[in-house]
Amino acid sequence: MKPVLAFPVELRRRSVVKAMTWRVAGTLGTCLVGWWITGSFRIGLSISLIDSAIKIIAFYFHERAWHRVAWGLAHQEQSTAQGGG
Repeated sequence: MKPVLAFPVELRRRSVVKAMTWRVAGTLGTCLVGWWITGSFRIGLSISLIDSAIKIIAFYFHERAWHRVAWGLAHQEQSTAQGGG
């Protein structure tokens, strides 16, 4: 019988880092839009920081919830042996 490699499981810290890097881009966009609408960089920055804090937390829990859902996942075995046989 050929050994089977398990698919990697995403760690919680990876979910946190993904959420943070995604929000950096979102924060910059929100800050620019807030600045453009209000004419105040300070208000735009405040809006973007509050928005980002809420969305980081929401994204983390959303990711973790989806890790508990099996729907839509394809499972396949990977053999460690090379070639066929």
